[in-house]
Amino acid sequence: MSARDTGVLLEDMLDCVVTIRQYTQGLTEASLRTNRMAQDAIVRRLEILGEAANQLPAAYRAQHPEIPWGMITPP
Repeated sequence: MSARDTGVLLEDMLDCVVTIRQYTQGLTEASLRTNRMAQDAIVRRLEILGEAANQLPAAYRAQHPEIPWGMITPP
């Protein structure tokens, strides 16, 4: 279990999603493919999101089976 509060972890995850949306606003798939800086920034935020999700208590994840945790958390 994480030493960090579940609420803090969820806030971190939400912040990552909001930030990724900001990074991709106005980008087409084609322009994203050629924008390495945006790709790196997005990948980093996805890593942070996955790490936070991985730290959530197993009981919390079990209470929310509608979320595909296996697609979010690192192996």
